[in-house]
Amino acid sequence: MVREKISTNEQFLAKLVELQQPFSKQLENLSILSKRIGALIEKRLKEDVTLYYGGSKERDTLLRDRPDLNIGILWPEDSDNTLEEIHAKVGKALRKKWGKPTPKNIGWEVPYKENFKFSVIPGKFINNKNQGAIFYFSSVEELVETSLKIQDDYIRESDRGNIIRLMKLWIVRRQVPLNSCIIELICINACKGINRNQIERQADRIFDFIYDNIEKIKIYDPANEENLISDIVRRNSI
Repeated sequence: MVREKISTNEQFLAKLVELQQPFSKQLENLSILSKRIGALIEKRLKEDVTLYYGGSKERDTLLRDRPDLNIGILWPEDSDNTLEEIHAKVGKALRKKWGKPTPKNIGWEVPYKENFKFSVIPGKFINNKNQGAIFYFSSVEELVETSLKIQDDYIRESDRGNIIRLMKLWIVRRQVPLNSCIIELICINACKGINRNQIERQADRIFDFIYDNIEKIKIYDPANEENLISDIVRRNSI
């Protein structure tokens, strides 16, 4: 067996990215698992809700070694439940099945097994067409209007999946306290005008961008430019 020769930084980084590309079977299994988990949650809630399956898989930023899943649980616009009640109901349903979910700024995080975890994000529809909804940020007691689908579509359509995977790998290995969504949006903002195949050049630009801007950076929600995501994350990590 001939070992592939790696002689440049570009080749090394490209190989790291290649090794984090998810397997097609992994993506298929994740889709099956997400629907199974969603059905279990829906069954325990016994409510008229709509499920949305998103996260890194839909954004094309999934790390092979660190798969994850986001499940949106959306109540109808005319529901009598408040956002606080919805948040509590979902937490109660998760505890009955999976023990101790961790409350996050928005929604809940549930450890499943090994390195896999999933997040459940409860909200209430305000626009069914683009799945616009309002969500309750528990730690700061704010209601935020956004769309999980528009966020996922925006990041996927940026076509920066390779460099985003590399930067997410850096976060995991170096335990960098940066939110996953923030690093995805930083990559997109910092790499404007750079060829997507130039991994090293994109990485250099991102590190420069972080160094120059991390204390004052402003990252806006692609689904609602009134939401300053970086400010919310600074106050309490999502």
